[in-house]
Amino acid sequence: MPENTSLVPEWVDDKTINEVLFCRDFLQTHPMISVGGAFFTKDGLVPDEGLLKKQIYDSIKDYVTTGPGKKVGNLLEVLRIRKCVRSWTKTWMPISC
Repeated sequence: MPENTSLVPEWVDDKTINEVLFCRDFLQTHPMISVGGAFFTKDGLVPDEGLLKKQIYDSIKDYVTTGPGKKVGNLLEVLRIRKCVRSWTKTWMPISC
């Protein structure tokens, strides 16, 4: 964990990650929705969830020392649930998440 605690995101609580706060912050910089289990951005379908997992990992790697892969998977599922909608048209994309 970084030594300067003023740099620690608010979603880090001691050695745990508050998944709700993490997802809120992540979606502010990575707006998306989930339809039928797939992620969509304003540009369309996210073709490779591996890149999304890497972005999540890069965000948490300094704060999770045990089981980061499992935590990435958990956070991805929380994102999927939080942004789930029944259908999507390319003209619609939330301005705020």
